[in-house]
Amino acid sequence: MVNATNLLRIHGVGDSITSLLTGPAGNYLGAPGGLIDRSRAAPISYGAAPTINYIPAKLGQTVQPYSPLPQLGRRQVITAYGVGGRTVSGLAADLQASIYNWKPNIVILEIGTNDFGGSTDVTPGGVFQTQYSLCLDGIFQNLPGCKVLCLTPPIRSEAWVAAGPHLADGLDTWAGLTRLQELCSGTSTVGTFRTLYPSFCELVDLITPAFAYERIMQPVAGTSVTPFELTQDSLHPSVYLGKIFHGTTIMQHINWS
Repeated sequence: MVNATNLLRIHGVGDSITSLLTGPAGNYLGAPGGLIDRSRAAPISYGAAPTINYIPAKLGQTVQPYSPLPQLGRRQVITAYGVGGRTVSGLAADLQASIYNWKPNIVILEIGTNDFGGSTDVTPGGVFQTQYSLCLDGIFQNLPGCKVLCLTPPIRSEAWVAAGPHLADGLDTWAGLTRLQELCSGTSTVGTFRTLYPSFCELVDLITPAFAYERIMQPVAGTSVTPFELTQDSLHPSVYLGKIFHGTTIMQHINWS
């Protein structure tokens, strides 16, 4: 759990899922009911300042007590920077522009979809983990005290399997979860500061609850179902339900103090 005190900076970075420039496919942070909406709704209240006496403006008026009203509302700055099609190697080569320049206190790191759906080596200690560790090492060195929420890739190939209760999963969704678990727990074989990762990194598992939701929603055999409930194209979060699902899951890892 990371603490989100008022006035801090939260920065989401990643691929097309985070990008603000890809139409309905991206912008999971700013979509209606997404993380930004939910963070603004998180309660916060500052008590009124102590009662003070103000000096009368006109001669002959008496000194009057004044009680300021409490201040309400959050002041977190939430930014987003995503690049469509980006792999973790692309992000690792562009940390200055993608992360450091934003000076965040919390980074929401969403990357890996294009790696696990492509040709990146996703074996333990392979290219994916090596490049991801470069991102974590860079954040640790260049943004002291910054916390990182490491999002797993979302579910892919969201389609009903006629013979069983699970979704088709031919694109290493679970391998993505495992590789990130190893990094966040400090048990991976790569990373200059890997033993310190557990102190500033936290895994946000988007996969397990998504599969659980889909399992509950599976229809009775023989009935029809509209595919892509959590995704709009078997990949990107759907405009409402999928993006709300992302925001809700991430909120569970943030203490809005």
